[in-house]
Amino acid sequence: MVAAARSLLDEDGASGVTVRAVARSLGSTPTPCTPTTADRDQLLDRALDDLLGDIDEPATAAPIAGLIAMMEATYDVLVAHPGAVEGYVQRQGPRATTPSDSDAGWIHG
Repeated sequence: MVAAARSLLDEDGASGVTVRAVARSLGSTPTPCTPTTADRDQLLDRALDDLLGDIDEPATAAPIAGLIAMMEATYDVLVAHPGAVEGYVQRQGPRATTPSDSDAGWIHG
């Protein structure tokens, strides 16, 4: 399923990744797909995770150099897979509740 979702991501972008489209590309109906994938968002997350899993860890332990290497590698993957850009950008930032000021106290010292 993830390979089919990645293929759809490349062909049709994030909006083309649906449980129904993946099932159709596999010659199935959506019903057999639902036990392993709850919904479109989860399917898109899995496809993006699989795609970004192609990125190797930085070869350096230096934090800034490692960050630069990761961002350059991410850029290279997204340039090679432009259909993934929309889904990648949509998923940036916090996905859960925003921490309260008391939870983020470690940030300020």
